[in-house]
Amino acid sequence: MLEFNWKRVIVAGLLLAGLPSYAQSTKDKLLAVEAGLNDASAIVRLSTLDEALADDSKAVREFALTQAFASADSTVRSLAVNHFFKTKKSFSVRIDKSEALATEEARRLSAGEKPDSVESEFRSSYLTVTLYRPAVNYLIGGYDEDSGVIQGLCLTGTSKPDERYTFIGNVTGDSVTLQHHCSVSGMVDKCRLDLQLAENAPEFVGTMQCEDSRFSAAASIKLN
Repeated sequence: MLEFNWKRVIVAGLLLAGLPSYAQSTKDKLLAVEAGLNDASAIVRLSTLDEALADDSKAVREFALTQAFASADSTVRSLAVNHFFKTKKSFSVRIDKSEALATEEARRLSAGEKPDSVESEFRSSYLTVTLYRPAVNYLIGGYDEDSGVIQGLCLTGTSKPDERYTFIGNVTGDSVTLQHHCSVSGMVDKCRLDLQLAENAPEFVGTMQCEDSRFSAAASIKLN
């Protein structure tokens, strides 16, 4: 079994900072994490993340996770996403107007027409956005990091937890796919959510498909 401690990455970080290598303050560790996650060796990158996420310092853990989300190393990103879902009790997803609705509204506005009548033509889309705003909240009831299966309850708007409204899905690499049944009104009760870790922001982005309507979706990554 490979043994790893802070020594290599601390030395790398402190050499850059010109600090004494025997001091392991929070600052030293943060520098070590930064150096380790950018090391040319995949072993050092992965070991750095593993050690940092187990560190006693909240600052070190959160810094490591934030850096890992933005890593060019797909394995590092995957481990960061796995850790996120393993340690979170819930997450929220925001959705915007359906793509078809937004396109039609834009077309009518550019043609000098009023988009008011679009609502009746895209009633299902309007109902879905109304139901799922300001966000869909997913309460994580279980997450198996080996299989990637995640499941729990979902809430819409200001609704309260209800055993009838559930979600189940899979976390794969840096993406998550969910099937949910979380409408308390019965208007739009079955949807599919596909999200992937964004490249330049601490969030997941993707789409939510409900019946024949597809909506842009995003979930901010909150570490506390």
